[in-house]
Formats: sequence, structure tokens, C-alpha cells
Amino acid sequence: MSVLIAYFSATGTTAAAAKRIASLTGGRLFKIEPKVPYTAADLDWTDTNSRSTLEMKNPDHPVAIASLPDLEGVDLLLVGFPIWWYREPAIINSFMKELNANGIKAACFATSGGSGISRAQEGLEKRFSSLNWKPGLRISSAETDEQLRQWLDTVNA
Repeated sequence: MSVLIAYFSATGTTAAAAKRIASLTGGRLFKIEPKVPYTAADLDWTDTNSRSTLEMKNPDHPVAIASLPDLEGVDLLLVGFPIWWYREPAIINSFMKELNANGIKAACFATSGGSGISRAQEGLEKRFSSLNWKPGLRISSAETDEQLRQWLDTVNA
């Protein structure tokens, strides 16, 4: 099975989780990046006028993506991101919209200090219903490789 692990990481936490998943699956990593990189001020969620805050007020807010991965031969797409305001960042919706991954088996994984993944999972399944979505996973730093393998087994089923 060919696995693509596409992830957006603002602080490096989600990147670390993506790398762990890649080591367990042998999958290919792809870093989702905006055309205009985020600055620290852009990511200040306490500022009601920061870029990230304005993007999160509308989940369909367009965020220009720097590049897209090649999906040739990909059987499973794992999409990773930090939870922002209880859901996926707007850049993920823009990425998925541009990706055109219709029919591919997909699952999301997220990092968060405490928020769950359910709202993000539901939003992605609703917006991108042409994908064959499997259950997602919120990954904490305490997640063991065995727990990740168990989740990957459910995704591959």
C-alpha cells in the first residue's frame, strides 16, 4: 500500500507526529505550506485580527498553497494538522480542495494540548465526501508506537 502523509505544522509538533507515522508505515511525507508563510504574529490566536484568527472565522477561507503532492499510486492519504479552535486550520480545507483526491482512502490525525479531533473529522468528511474517510486520531506526546500501529490497522481495514 502506498501511503502519503501530508501535514501542516505551525510549531513542529504535528511534523514530529507525521515523521513517527512515516517511520511506521514507510509512507512518503509531504509538508503542506502556505504560499505566504505564517509569521509569529499571524499565529497569535489571542489577536482578533491575526491572520490565523481571521482564517478560522470561516473554515472555507482560501489559503494559497505553495505546492501539491503527486497522488500517482497513492492508496492512503493521511492528513495531519494542529487543532485550531476545535477544528482543522483553514489551510487544510484549501489543501484538500486543491488536491482533488476523489476516491482515495483517507484519515486525519491531529495534535492538540487537549481538544478532540471529532469536529475536525466531521468537517472534513462533510466537505470532502468523495474520499473514503476512516477514523482519525488525536496524537499526544504520550501516544506509543503500538497505539499508532493499532490506529493504522483500523485505517487500513
